[in-house]
Amino acid sequence: MTDVTLPPIITVEPWLVPDCGETRWPIRSKQVELFWLPVLGPSAIALLRRLDLIVTSAPRPVTLEIEELGSSLGLRRGFGRSGLLERTVERCIAFRAIREQRSSCFEVRQHLPALNQRQIRRLPPALRRLYTESPDFATYRLLADAHGRIHQLVSTLIELEVPYPGIVEQLEGLGYPADQIEMVFTAMESPAGAASPGPKPAARLQAGQPAEKGHNPKTGTALADPAAV
Repeated sequence: MTDVTLPPIITVEPWLVPDCGETRWPIRSKQVELFWLPVLGPSAIALLRRLDLIVTSAPRPVTLEIEELGSSLGLRRGFGRSGLLERTVERCIAFRAIREQRSSCFEVRQHLPALNQRQIRRLPPALRRLYTESPDFATYRLLADAHGRIHQLVSTLIELEVPYPGIVEQLEGLGYPADQIEMVFTAMESPAGAASPGPKPAARLQAGQPAEKGHNPKTGTALADPAAV
């Protein structure tokens, strides 16, 4: 990684990269926030976005005071390479998002390229699936909250005594996949539920009737406390 010692004042200008037709995303785009943030880290993304905002809205090149820049991003300066801002700039240089063109003069990319295969494999599962299978941002909520909002929805529908087929129908109508719905019902099962007294309401489920309150409408077993899931 390139060692960077920032002077009190630097000059920043856009890094003009020829458009060769490859996929690339604006620094302030949703793609950069979702896919590049886990790779570069939040400090680097914040720095790139701030510099992009500055060079886009001001005459170029732009002269910046390092103390002011670091403080505005919550990145304190240190001595030499010990400061957070210096390490953040070094990381951006390592990933070719910033380059030092000459002494005290830096160029910043206004777009970042698509991730390579190694970077894609290191993404969290929900983001990796979004990147490789369904680059539709409307689905990200469904992928990211597998153990969040869907649990609340299932618990509410159970309290309303909606039968299992009705719960599945409503959740699928909201865009939740069947395997995710199945996973939630499995996770909400209480280990002690299998030994609960009373018959399992299989006949009522087939007839589309609600299961007993506090029980899984699919299997009839007792549910764990939703607050503990």
